[in-house]
Amino acid sequence: RRHLLQTAAAAALAAAASLSPAPSPANAAPFQAAFARAMATSMDGYEEALAERKARLIGDALSPRAPGAPPPVIVDVGLGAGPNSRFYPAGAEVIGVEPNPYMEEYARESVAARAGNGVKLRVLRGGVEDVGL
Repeated sequence: RRHLLQTAAAAALAAAASLSPAPSPANAAPFQAAFARAMATSMDGYEEALAERKARLIGDALSPRAPGAPPPVIVDVGLGAGPNSRFYPAGAEVIGVEPNPYMEEYARESVAARAGNGVKLRVLRGGVEDVGL
């Protein structure tokens, strides 16, 4: 029940963010920080509900790999707080694209906690159309 409430609260925050006018650059930082914190701390139930599907989709995208092949390079567009980090294979190089500067700290913590198996994370700040990929 707690996960359902947390997920509903995070979804409501995300919906409100998409409906409200974009904050001006002068007041965007508090909004971005609050959104990053909410996404990092309130999405466990949602992520758990999708874990099996994500594992299958990400696993399918990364396989088959030839024996001895170098670790994959993964571009995670919309890196957020790093919820997909538990699916990154050992040694992967992950390029995370994320416009919210406050998400990076949470994403790095997530990678260190969930995928601390030699995964290398590089964060490009901006939208995918802004970062030159």
